[in-house]
Amino acid sequence: MELGINSIIGIGLLLYGSYKLIMYRFAPEKLAKLESMKQEFSTKKAAYLFIFGYILLPFVAGLLILTRDYRG
Repeated sequence: MELGINSIIGIGLLLYGSYKLIMYRFAPEKLAKLESMKQEFSTKKAAYLFIFGYILLPFVAGLLILTRDYRG
């Protein structure tokens, strides 16, 4: 197994998404972007946007990059 740039980017995106998920779950008050989104939008809409943009999107992108990298 060779660890190329695509693997590093994919792993980085997975780690970033995982980190944001843990922070959202256990310490949401420390997420400055979420707090500013809550002021701009409603609390529920801000939560949906944050989960999609900062958790799901990087996680799925990381999985796709790693899958494509390992399949060749």
